[in-house]
Amino acid sequence: MIYLYAQTGKEFGLDALRRVASVYKSLQNKEVEVLVSDFRAQQAGIAFGLPPAVPIEDIGHIGGITKEGDILFLDTREDLKQFIEKFENKFAKIIRVSQDCNMTNISNETVLSAYGKDEKYGYWQLQRLKPKESNATKTVLYYGDSDIDLYLHKNMEVFKDLDISLVWGEYFYVKYEDDYAKYFKNIYESDEFEELLNDGVKVITASIQIASELKVAGYCVLLIDKGEFDSCQRQMIDNLQIEMINIKDKEKISIFIDSEDKCKYISLNNKNIFE
Repeated sequence: MIYLYAQTGKEFGLDALRRVASVYKSLQNKEVEVLVSDFRAQQAGIAFGLPPAVPIEDIGHIGGITKEGDILFLDTREDLKQFIEKFENKFAKIIRVSQDCNMTNISNETVLSAYGKDEKYGYWQLQRLKPKESNATKTVLYYGDSDIDLYLHKNMEVFKDLDISLVWGEYFYVKYEDDYAKYFKNIYESDEFEELLNDGVKVITASIQIASELKVAGYCVLLIDKGEFDSCQRQMIDNLQIEMINIKDKEKISIFIDSEDKCKYISLNNKNIFE
């Protein structure tokens, strides 16, 4: 059995689950179980093309539900040192995703970067979306899965009178929905995003995971720079030639909305990380 674990929730969003969905897509005809750390991620995972996930409270619970010889894929910010040291001999293979620039192994596990091109496996984390098939007919702001610091809420007036709709993040504060409705043409639920992609959209986002997946699939994308990207993330942004903007730059946002669709699909040709 292959277990794919993604740390999810209001603080972490669903980016780890998106990466898990990319991995799952490569595991045809394999016995796979998906694990998440909150109940709301279950429905989101189905929208990403995943089977129903099993929620667990933390990484320690994995040792109790797995068997000797299983394979683990762990995309989490939890401290894995004690877990790997305790259980590594139980598993046939452990693959750990690092969301930091530090790629040092804890033991003999395989370590992959969440942000960047792996020497062997390429951009393994960007395989979830299908290449774009139609020209963009509208622009949407998919800020991310949550606005825990109310950054978007504080800057939403920038989008007033622009021809742009909002994709409602899975963990957005519901009490602010009426506020957002004053500044956006439409508000879509997050599980409608895949359908919007099929119709053709340009996307503005603050999520590097969403931006990079869209970019390699041929979508036009602007990435909001909050000044929080680390050096590894900025290298990935540069490598994929993703354009960044300040959220207060209404002129650039307006130009992006009005521009013609000229974005191209980037072929990745990745190897399977479980081979």
